[in-house]
Amino acid sequence: MAVTISEIQNLTTSDVLSNEDIAKFNNATAYAATIEAKDVTSTWKASDNIQVTWSNGNKVVTRAVNGTIAVADGKCTISGLVDVSKYSVGLNGQIGIGPKTNPEAVLVSVRIGNIPTANNPKADWIIDFSDKQESAPGTSIKLNELVEWIQGKSNDTTTVSFPPVKAGEKEIKDYTIEFKDFYYNATQNTFDFNVQSKDGDTIQFGNFTIKKAGFRVTNTPQTVATKAIEKA
Repeated sequence: MAVTISEIQNLTTSDVLSNEDIAKFNNATAYAATIEAKDVTSTWKASDNIQVTWSNGNKVVTRAVNGTIAVADGKCTISGLVDVSKYSVGLNGQIGIGPKTNPEAVLVSVRIGNIPTANNPKADWIIDFSDKQESAPGTSIKLNELVEWIQGKSNDTTTVSFPPVKAGEKEIKDYTIEFKDFYYNATQNTFDFNVQSKDGDTIQFGNFTIKKAGFRVTNTPQTVATKAIEKA
């Protein structure tokens, strides 16, 4: 059997359109946010909540709600339909990955899920290790503690040598790296790894001092903001 609109129901009044009227609508074989038909007799109000169901025989393929109906000049339009056929799942929290002596020295703020948002309109599965949604703290890592955690997992006892710094300067092992973006889109197989040193943590190369030193690796196109130069 083919997919077709099996029911159009007014969720506000519990009324349904007749099969004769349902057969007049376009987009009958696949979900669409807007469907139209001519010569449909309806007393439903624009404020009513309309549900449209697409089915293949007795199997529901798509159930869409939140529709608004408008009847004018012999044409009936139902618009604003939202597909609610699929469930979305989200998991968020913090993972402690510090060394054995301080297991929560490094907190990775993580969010995993496929909930549709403005940044994820297609509900892809995304793993975000720098979660800042809903007041989440994001992720920051002290280099020395990260190295100690890695050594603890690998049973490595080698002494790690960090690049030397000038007398009086903060040692690189004590630098804090903040994750600006660190996510993996499992649906599209794309990623963005973007880290930056915390304010005040500078890196000295010879006579050059780099503030907010950053590093980025990504396979997604990025838009680089440019500042317009004012002419005299």
